[in-house]
Amino acid sequence: TVGWDGDGPLYRWVTLLLFSAGPMDGRSGALLRNALVRARFMENLGTERLERSLRGGLFIVGVLSQLDALLDKPLAEAIAPLHLPESMTEALLQSRGPYAPYLSMALACEHFDQSAVDAQAQRLGVDADEVNLAHVHALIWSETLDH
Repeated sequence: TVGWDGDGPLYRWVTLLLFSAGPMDGRSGALLRNALVRARFMENLGTERLERSLRGGLFIVGVLSQLDALLDKPLAEAIAPLHLPESMTEALLQSRGPYAPYLSMALACEHFDQSAVDAQAQRLGVDADEVNLAHVHALIWSETLDH
């Protein structure tokens, strides 16, 4: 069994390999890029807020949150073979648990939903500058993956 709640690069690479195992067309490439930005954004925002044992899961939840679109099947079906920890499954399928606010924040930012961003920021105890900085850093990081 893979220890999904780990805090090292192995879990990131396993997630990326799972996500990008299929043939990459333009749609798949765009989905992967978006998932990586989402994952890194969640990680940037949550690393200092979550307990250490949960931190590695931020990136994984972010990436896997787009697995349904990539595989063209319901998310529950797409993640079932991965046997994820309950905390990850809850965030992905029920918007509950320790990862849920970070995923909700990422989705609110992607949809330019300022009222949802404000509500999630208050829930997480962050200000707008911190959210913007986390997002900009995620975008910059994703650009380095091409080089």
